[in-house]
Amino acid sequence: MGDASFQIGSSSPAGLPSLNPTESYWQTSHPVPVAEHRSTSSLPSNATVVIVGTGISGVFAAHEILSQSTDIDVLVLEARTLCSSATGRNGGHLVPIIHEQRPGIIAWELRNFHHVAALIESAGIPCDFRKLNGCLGFWNKTYFEEAKAALKEAAALAPEQTRDAVRVVEDAAELEELNLVGAVGAIVQTTAASLSPYKLVTWLWQDLLKKHEGTGRLNLQTTTPVTSLSPHSKEGNPGYLLTTARGTIIASHIILATNGYTSHLLPQFSSLISPTQAQMTAQLPPPDSPFSSNLIPRSYGFVGIPGMDHEMSDYLVQRPISENGATGRGELMYGGGRHAAKGYGVGVSDDSYIDPDVENHLRGLPERLNLAAQGSVRVTHLELLASWTGIIGSSIDGFPWVGGVPDHHGMFLAAGYSGHGMPNAPLSGRHVARLVLESLRNGGDWSGLQKAEVELTEKKGLSSAIDSDAVEKNFGVPVEYVITKERINGALG
Repeated sequence: MGDASFQIGSSSPAGLPSLNPTESYWQTSHPVPVAEHRSTSSLPSNATVVIVGTGISGVFAAHEILSQSTDIDVLVLEARTLCSSATGRNGGHLVPIIHEQRPGIIAWELRNFHHVAALIESAGIPCDFRKLNGCLGFWNKTYFEEAKAALKEAAALAPEQTRDAVRVVEDAAELEELNLVGAVGAIVQTTAASLSPYKLVTWLWQDLLKKHEGTGRLNLQTTTPVTSLSPHSKEGNPGYLLTTARGTIIASHIILATNGYTSHLLPQFSSLISPTQAQMTAQLPPPDSPFSSNLIPRSYGFVGIPGMDHEMSDYLVQRPISENGATGRGELMYGGGRHAAKGYGVGVSDDSYIDPDVENHLRGLPERLNLAAQGSVRVTHLELLASWTGIIGSSIDGFPWVGGVPDHHGMFLAAGYSGHGMPNAPLSGRHVARLVLESLRNGGDWSGLQKAEVELTEKKGLSSAIDSDAVEKNFGVPVEYVITKERINGALG
């Protein structure tokens, strides 16, 4: 959905996804025939691999398994319609954070960016993908000075990754050219993109179904929430029993691509990944705005608006414009406003309602971004087309949780992106899928592969080799993302 505070609220487990979620404009403006797809009328009683969740982590995990093996069957379970949770509700911006990360994580996020861009280009996926500049505006002087200091440190550690890729803007005239209203400064980077994540993910699922459903290797079951899972041994082989209202399934391996809902099935993660309600809107530029006929040439982040903490921000991208409105009307997809939400939305796993205070903040976009034509009177509110919520997974230590779950043989997790999933989830999904494949081929032992992949990621993170060849290689996640007992105990301690 977008950036959120890392504050962790109640340690109670998340609930199941709401049966009556608010309507995401990404979904209502682009209906797909597989939204309620079920490959078979009844559930299989057994599966080699079960993936829970059909968002970006789930689809990239499924793609990896099905493309790298010829004999492994995959059952995919989705609580609601296809891609109906955070991926199908988020901000639509693919923006690596370059100015405040260490080299290994900068390289990882850039690798995710280039991997997604290359996949979209090579497959010709129609998902409104548009490369542009990213602009992060600041309304708090202290936060801006901290960001500049972080960028200086990142540039010193990773000069090849940051040189010519990011710059600081402080000049008032240039801030005005960026259309920022009242900002004290901005950071502009060249690597950013906007897209419809819902179009991307649903296209990928349709492609996988076309290639693998007929062979019986892929079974997709939507509107099938998993209510519980428990250890289950079959013929001496450890596995899991997944319970749904439509029956039970025995699986040897599970990938939980459940993000904010993870603790519903893994209660021990209640204090590690907190569900957090985030909010989005679709608004139209004023009729006389230059952006009603020409797209804004950048995506935006808004930091330090009064009431925001260091981690909170708003975010904005613009959908395409077409003459007949079939592709898009230039809608401004604007989300955030966590500082205006009751309890910051933390601990909320229900996306069936909106927060009116957050909506009121989001409708005040013209207070922060000048959308009026030169000489025109600036409007205070835009035409609101839709307003909706979604549930993100806020990590207690700010890093995603990716890999095998300790003391849970055959269980793997890719979740807790803290609203920053687009430059993290694609290759996280691929990484856990490779761990599953290694476990199946190596008698359950996958730790050696993860260690090797993480070490390669750390090594490559110190270089500038982020090209189309590099992103296809089997790199692992940054070391901070790996799930270990030590990390869990340290986060809780």
